[in-house]
Amino acid sequence: MKKRFFCLLLCFCMLFSVSAQAWRFTGSQRFPQYGPMITYENLPFDYQMSVYSLFEPTSDEDLEMLLAHIDAEHSEGDDLIYDLRIWYSPDGLYQMEVQVKQPTYGTFEEELLRAPEYLELMIDQYSADSHVRQLHDGRLRKTPMGTMLETAIAYDIYDEEGAAYPVIFVYYDLYLNGLEYCFSVYSYEGDYESAQAMLDEIVQTVRLQVSTQAA
Repeated sequence: MKKRFFCLLLCFCMLFSVSAQAWRFTGSQRFPQYGPMITYENLPFDYQMSVYSLFEPTSDEDLEMLLAHIDAEHSEGDDLIYDLRIWYSPDGLYQMEVQVKQPTYGTFEEELLRAPEYLELMIDQYSADSHVRQLHDGRLRKTPMGTMLETAIAYDIYDEEGAAYPVIFVYYDLYLNGLEYCFSVYSYEGDYESAQAMLDEIVQTVRLQVSTQAA
């Protein structure tokens, strides 16, 4: 099986609109320019988390369009994606995603062992001039839901004048209830340290229901 992640900023962000959600405010955070953190709840997949209040969520309509696009490009060996949620910062510098998907491997322990090979699963999604590189071989992060695996890559994208600028992609994942939950941040023209700090702050607020049927 193969992981599938998509850099959506240039292709889709202009299509996104704010969707109505039931929010409640939570505590302080490290990125005050994006407002206080507010709680998002996903009832179908039994999780909740906090996101910066000024981050704009995609509408359900746009998410359905994106999932249809992913399904249309699905090929044998690709992991199935069951749910996708996306928020982006008002200045266009960050994008937050949650994917609920088919586990890439049979166990989380195997995912940990294969972490150094992550780029091998991704390389065919990038052109040679993107200069994609893996930033580390996988790091373990403590969260309220247990240990998650952090993976990080960087690659270059180009503006209309042909100038290159970096994208940092960091994600944490966890196997639970027979699913793989992936929480990620894209940083455009940023750096690994700030992207990782943002993602870690968000993931520290994640709460997932453990299914007794899946246990």
